[in-house]
Amino acid sequence: MVVSVSLALHAQITASLSVGSSANIFGAGHASPPAPGGGSPGVLPSSIVNATLGGRVFQVTSISGSITLNSGLGGFNNADGNSSFPTEISSWNGISGIRSDASGFLAGVFLGPTEPTDPAPTTLDFTSSGIGTSFPSLSPALGQVFFIGDGLIGNGTAANQQFFAPAGAVGLYLGFADASDFMGLPGQYQDNLGSLNVTLRIQNVPEPAALSILGLGLGVCVLHRQRGAEPHGPKVCG
Repeated sequence: MVVSVSLALHAQITASLSVGSSANIFGAGHASPPAPGGGSPGVLPSSIVNATLGGRVFQVTSISGSITLNSGLGGFNNADGNSSFPTEISSWNGISGIRSDASGFLAGVFLGPTEPTDPAPTTLDFTSSGIGTSFPSLSPALGQVFFIGDGLIGNGTAANQQFFAPAGAVGLYLGFADASDFMGLPGQYQDNLGSLNVTLRIQNVPEPAALSILGLGLGVCVLHRQRGAEPHGPKVCG
């Protein structure tokens, strides 16, 4: 599912997407989804495209539905995923890998106007010993897969998280990271069921003066990097 949005100067708009459980986040920007880890490659991820997404901020305003990435185990999970299984999936063809204490969570990636190619950006670590999943805001690089889940700072509660599109972004892709036992190279989308309905708010980043007037204040941004990682990690603000 591809949604093309029109963004006027200073506009705030909403966009709604249906994201099927077989939406392969590693197919973002490519002609077909990959399955180097075996099994079905699934389908291309859902996306929002516009030439001026870079520098804008995204928030999940509503999300519904449920999915499973392993129909044989039974049981469905919401957008935050299944906490019974961790994820450690490798990068592929210009799209970074991702780590998390859960599996089957909604994931996203921003891309520029050209097809992604290796080397992929640094893999982000959303485990409890890494970034975690309760960050107030995140600024991923192009091609860097990131955790969205239900888009809330708390577990189903608290404020909306903010996701800042990097400069040059023309597309936001939504899907899932799947692999054999949720480890290694991506693939194994053949046993996925269900879908999520996601509504996003897209707007310009408020000016610092406007933030002060609104009483929101300005957070401190810290650049998080993996040990030995490349220098383009995400900014996590809190």
